[in-house]
Amino acid sequence: MDLHFFANPLTTLLALLTAFAYVAVYTPLKRVTPLATFIGAFPGAMGPMLGWTAARGRIEWPGVALFAILLVWQFPHFMSIAGSIAKTMRARHSYAPVVHPDGWSTVVQALVFAVLMIPVSLAPWRLGMASGTYAVLAVLLGLIYLAYTLRFMRILLLSPRQKAAWWPAILLKVSVLYLPLLFTILMLCATRSL
Repeated sequence: MDLHFFANPLTTLLALLTAFAYVAVYTPLKRVTPLATFIGAFPGAMGPMLGWTAARGRIEWPGVALFAILLVWQFPHFMSIAGSIAKTMRARHSYAPVVHPDGWSTVVQALVFAVLMIPVSLAPWRLGMASGTYAVLAVLLGLIYLAYTLRFMRILLLSPRQKAAWWPAILLKVSVLYLPLLFTILMLCATRSL
């Protein structure tokens, strides 16, 4: 109700759709199919879009860019977490590390989205939200994220016991640092108030 009174109907509708997608679609699907990770990434990335529509009253490309950054970022981040706790999730979830314990699916998903992170992180610059300094630093951060995701591929060479100990440590830490650093740089390099 607060969104309806203090924001606008569009933000209220998007928040309701986000909650529905998470509770009624993602949550039951995570027991059935690894596609749940992809589906769950959408409600997981809606925060910036909800903030944008609350402030502006409409969906605009800069809000979509922020949504896309969070959407793409989640995959390497999530795969590093899910890989580390796959053993405990085996009975309840169908995430890629559980369904494909050899690690290939997990690594490929993390790698594809780490590569996509570079062009997606440049969207604010392309939309005129941030300066060229942001673009350079976003590419640099993206390359570091990609390098650690490539290093994550080492899990394919490890025994199951070694995987459990090594899997989340490095990529998870880098992913947790990457997103706030990227958004801090975006704020510091903003070219105009939108």
